[in-house]
Amino acid sequence: MRKWIFIGLLLLCGHLVADDYMEWNWPVTDAPPEFPGGQNALFRYMSDSIHYPEEAKKNHAEGRSVVQFIVDSLGYVCEVQIYQSSGDSVLDAEAVRVCRSMPQWKPAWRIVNYETGERRTLRTRYTVPINFSMSGSEPKDKTNKQ
Repeated sequence: MRKWIFIGLLLLCGHLVADDYMEWNWPVTDAPPEFPGGQNALFRYMSDSIHYPEEAKKNHAEGRSVVQFIVDSLGYVCEVQIYQSSGDSVLDAEAVRVCRSMPQWKPAWRIVNYETGERRTLRTRYTVPINFSMSGSEPKDKTNKQ
């Protein structure tokens, strides 16, 4: 029986960090960073992009890699790092690889002048837990119902 690989993820928006060239360090954003197409598109991207490493399959490695990265003020993903290891360096490396290859996001922003509506884009730290697990059977329904 063919093994089915389940990769689940949960998104948690992290705290703000100041841009090198910005004077502001806001504690919150008016709009968080957004993956192109929204959260469902991010789920699809992760599911399509993550390939369970062969070495991890052979070792029956499973776990959760928590990845943190910065979405900069232009929307680019940078400073990708493992925040909490899955316990397997191969799974952690795959999680980092996929996050580094993400397309440009819509950056977070904050209104700095409510009278004029002036906005500033912000660097934000984003945290993505990625669960790697291998189950013994394929899902029964693979159709994409809408």
